[in-house]
Amino acid sequence: MKKKTVLVIMVIVLLLLTIILVTFNKKEPEKKENQNKKSTPAVNEWYKPEGTSNEIDIYYYQGQNNYLSVFKNDDKSFIDNLYEYKNTYKCNITDCKVYSFSDDKVVIKDDKYILYNFVNNKAKKLSLPYAEYNDIRLLASNGKTYGLAVSNINNMYAFYSIKDKRFTTDFKYSNIFYKETDGLSKGYISTVINDNDNIKYYVINYNNDNIIHESDTYIGIVGNENYVYFYNNFSDLAEIDAFIYNEDFKPLFDKNYNMFSITKLGNVIVKNNDDTFSMYNKNGNLVKTSKEYKKILYMVNDYIIVIDKDDYLKIVDYDGNVKLKFDKLYYYEFDDSISGMYFSDKKSVIYIYINILSNDENQAIKYYYVPESMGKGKLNL
Repeated sequence: MKKKTVLVIMVIVLLLLTIILVTFNKKEPEKKENQNKKSTPAVNEWYKPEGTSNEIDIYYYQGQNNYLSVFKNDDKSFIDNLYEYKNTYKCNITDCKVYSFSDDKVVIKDDKYILYNFVNNKAKKLSLPYAEYNDIRLLASNGKTYGLAVSNINNMYAFYSIKDKRFTTDFKYSNIFYKETDGLSKGYISTVINDNDNIKYYVINYNNDNIIHESDTYIGIVGNENYVYFYNNFSDLAEIDAFIYNEDFKPLFDKNYNMFSITKLGNVIVKNNDDTFSMYNKNGNLVKTSKEYKKILYMVNDYIIVIDKDDYLKIVDYDGNVKLKFDKLYYYEFDDSISGMYFSDKKSVIYIYINILSNDENQAIKYYYVPESMGKGKLNL
């Protein structure tokens, strides 16, 4: 009787062990599957890239104020102290590809299209269709990426919205002017359609592809997050000969200007022919005119870069207050193609590129000013 009882107990124990093992084996794959799901970043979710197939080093080049990418096996002998290493993107595929940079991000084609922030080494997968594109340009302003100007294999452009995760226009534009970023916060981009040499320029609302304004000449956008103005440029795009309009496309002045800027409060600063500058309110009424300078070089937001009568390079505000005094300049060239205000490490920075002319050897210098912290400096290039 005792033997029979022991045998029954052993059978029950074995049965319980079998049930436990079967249950565990069922749950374990589910657990592993869930762990794998958690480790795979979702589209539009920021993550640290840790691929092992290739690597892309990102550098900032002081000499031209731009960014470049160097792959793991590329020649790096040209890199010197003017190249500032930013970060390394680790690819999931061998033939990953770099498209375009903004002040802190780059578009990369990996196993999906990626928006990579090389400041904090974070990436996110875009829902951009995984197709071949001739060109992808970032459209960003003040550290915020609004969208992409994407051209297909037929060289026609469309706008891809980061927020809406889709194309919000058709591929019908001959170009989207990706440097015209001042209107992004209000939904504006500048475009052109060239139909058998019948060229039309447009400002459109990129959210719905509606035309805001149409013109036979280039339409630029200038302003900030709160105030936007438009202008027709009647010169070559490398120069400016602009007729300025308010946001309702009503003319602000009865003459053209070749240098102007919009302040944070929405006033318009223009350069006069006698190297003074004037500030007008949003209705085009004169507020004030500055003293005369030896040369006005550049305007950006609230700041004007000048050579004063004492030959010093200075940054002044719209009231004429000297914010910064650099060096005396006598024989020089100012590079307005790469000078201006940029967004770096969550701060706005003004860069001024000057080439000092000499009988012996010219010297390129990069001056910089950080309005937020009053930081300043210069770098011999």
